[in-house]
Amino acid sequence: MIKETLGAFTLIFEDETREVLTGYEGGEAVLDLSGLKELKTISRKAFLSCKTLRKITLPSCISCIGEWAFSKCINLRSVIIDETFKENIFGKGAFDGCDNLESISFRDSEEGFSHLLALTVNRLKNDYLLRSADLGDKTWYDKWDIYLKSVLSADSEDLEADFATGGEEDLPFIGVGMVDGEMPDEGVDFFRGIEKNKCLLCYMRLKYDKYLTDDMRDILKTFITKRAFGKSPAYAFNTLNEECKGDIEFYKIYMDVVKPDKETIMKMSQTVNPTLIQAKAYLIKQASEDEGSFFDDLLL
Repeated sequence: MIKETLGAFTLIFEDETREVLTGYEGGEAVLDLSGLKELKTISRKAFLSCKTLRKITLPSCISCIGEWAFSKCINLRSVIIDETFKENIFGKGAFDGCDNLESISFRDSEEGFSHLLALTVNRLKNDYLLRSADLGDKTWYDKWDIYLKSVLSADSEDLEADFATGGEEDLPFIGVGMVDGEMPDEGVDFFRGIEKNKCLLCYMRLKYDKYLTDDMRDILKTFITKRAFGKSPAYAFNTLNEECKGDIEFYKIYMDVVKPDKETIMKMSQTVNPTLIQAKAYLIKQASEDEGSFFDDLLL
């Protein structure tokens, strides 16, 4: 066993070759391993539950990220691998429980692919898609969409019935990320979370739409439209304010899909959390086009 200091981390290697990283002591937000030119393997559970981690950079020589290597790193946002895609690089559950993971990037990988790949960890939650041999190919996108379609078609009312009659252990947690195996709040909040998760997946796929077929695009648009502002419940609109955190790009997708009239848009703007300043201003602007000083006054 060999120990080596890297920033606030003390890295533990299997031996002096430094090819296998087995664990750590200490910790900070950024773990940059790009300078470790001998490193080939990050061992099973090496960084399990490292809650300080927010960003990881791995060297081009890395060939294996072991089972549950970064599992339950609940604050992890970004993983960068300084190499083109390598088959079988991810072990089972390598990022399980990383519910805030936003991107997993390989060298030269597209932004959309990096975000969709991260979604297979927490939102779409499919370990097979994370570990597939055809990452980034059209066949991978097709499989991503097939699984998303199955998630969208899962009936929340059926899940609610299962919950009521069989208990939480019988629920199929399709597309719902959890931390430490804990179930979200029971009852209404739980099922509301499932629906908002589905809406977010729709928005993400429409935003990053490489290889998206017309048929699948129509499915996503229909799902959002049926849950638009004014519907009961309005999960698609609520998701914009909550899960999407006021990101204008997602509001633009919503507007393009739903095409609400100006009166509805104005009502929408009045329900937006005041802290989401850009989102609120965007909606007011959309409602006020060619409407004169009345809406200009509302902007003040």
